[in-house]
Amino acid sequence: MQVQTRDHSDAIEDYEKALKFDADYVPAYFNKGNCHLAIAEYDDALVAYDKTLELQSNYKKVYVNRSKVYFHLEDYTACINDIEQALSLGVKDRDKRYLEMGNAYFELGKYEEAIQNYTKALEYQSEFYKAIVYRGQCYLRLNKFKEAEVYLNHCIRLNGSSGEGYYYRALCQIYQVNAGKIMQRLKKN
Repeated sequence: MQVQTRDHSDAIEDYEKALKFDADYVPAYFNKGNCHLAIAEYDDALVAYDKTLELQSNYKKVYVNRSKVYFHLEDYTACINDIEQALSLGVKDRDKRYLEMGNAYFELGKYEEAIQNYTKALEYQSEFYKAIVYRGQCYLRLNKFKEAEVYLNHCIRLNGSSGEGYYYRALCQIYQVNAGKIMQRLKKN
């Protein structure tokens, strides 16, 4: 990992040198931002990406990468805005962008919006494991246990060697049992 960090730091220095020769060299700012992102220097990555967009406002990959920075900084609204901008510019890998937007909504506690984005991701890739398991988790958070179980069972069918589907299905089953016990107590009172 140290070699990688050093390599990124060396690359950042070279991008800065390139920018001394041409202060408007868009690829240098973009790649400088990518290096900062790779070594978790998020504030510096934002500066580089912002400068890139100042020079070329329709650079869709910048919106994608800057959204990742915002996600790491827990600025989920800005993350969502950048993904929406990238989508409006016709970015590729739309399934991944909708997954990332769903994750940002999930972190905001907006589970219905997260489900909508995971659903859009599944429209592009119907067997997208992460979109399916995250959708199941949203239903679990919304106490919609039957819906959660449908998606979690689908996860297990897709990837039976992953513990994630089994883990969340177990939670779903426990929550259903506890909810049933609470309802029985309420009926007795």
